[in-house]
Amino acid sequence: MNIRHIVPVLVLFALSAFAQDAKRPPITGIEYVRIYAKDPAASRTFYTKELMLPETRCPGKNCARYQVGKNQYVEVVKATDDHDGIQVIGFRTSDANGLLRYLVAHDQKVPDKVQKMKDGSLEFQITDQEGHRIAFVQPKTNADQQGAISHRIIHTGFIVRNPINMNPLYKDLLGFRPYWHGGMQPDRTDWVSLQVPDGTDWIEYMLNVPGSANHRLVGVMNHFALGVENMDTTEAALMKTGWKPNNDEHKQLGKDGKMQLNVFDPDDVRIEFMNFQPSEKPCCSDFTAQHPAP
Repeated sequence: MNIRHIVPVLVLFALSAFAQDAKRPPITGIEYVRIYAKDPAASRTFYTKELMLPETRCPGKNCARYQVGKNQYVEVVKATDDHDGIQVIGFRTSDANGLLRYLVAHDQKVPDKVQKMKDGSLEFQITDQEGHRIAFVQPKTNADQQGAISHRIIHTGFIVRNPINMNPLYKDLLGFRPYWHGGMQPDRTDWVSLQVPDGTDWIEYMLNVPGSANHRLVGVMNHFALGVENMDTTEAALMKTGWKPNNDEHKQLGKDGKMQLNVFDPDDVRIEFMNFQPSEKPCCSDFTAQHPAP
């Protein structure tokens, strides 16, 4: 065989072996949600006063960080255009460089290298098939403060037009696992929940959202959830900050059988307080994985 024919075969064999040998490092949970705010000062008042999240040092430029748990936070940066609301979801991993290599081995478009942040953490971002930005973070240290009402982000949701196009990345490649699915009607699926492969936090595909959705509806769908043990206690704590129940913000039983209470930040981002465990049988489907714990 001509040497010119042998070399390409060897290269393809080597690349194939590399892809097979590459192992996905653990993805253990949600590290942060990043919100672009039209009025960061208003966001500061909301997150520190109403949600009672302590503000901690943000290592980036022109940003603020509000600590939920000692290893989870909400990051707020100034919106420079009309794209406000949740823009980035960060997931925690024990090996950012290894995860980057794993994605390279599976032909994913990734940055040239992992970025070392000012706090010593390692991070890189990718964009999924529908344009959502997701980050993978290998944290250096944890904070010494956490939220007074909730200290756990348990899930985050975002609008998805076609889940079939999303599943090859989230389910097949990253290893996210089915947790629950349901809808406003028993015969319709509006939400698909997928847990991280090595933990109990989850993402939620928000389906059947019209392309003409207004700012408020987009904020309802692109949301994050804070886990709590008792919703009555949560409601009482919020009321002490000056919050009052209203038509959009009140306790209710979700279709998944868990009590919930929604509040909205100044940019219409919905923050969903949710019980860790269901109190009733869910509609539509059974849970297929372990529930998060406090």
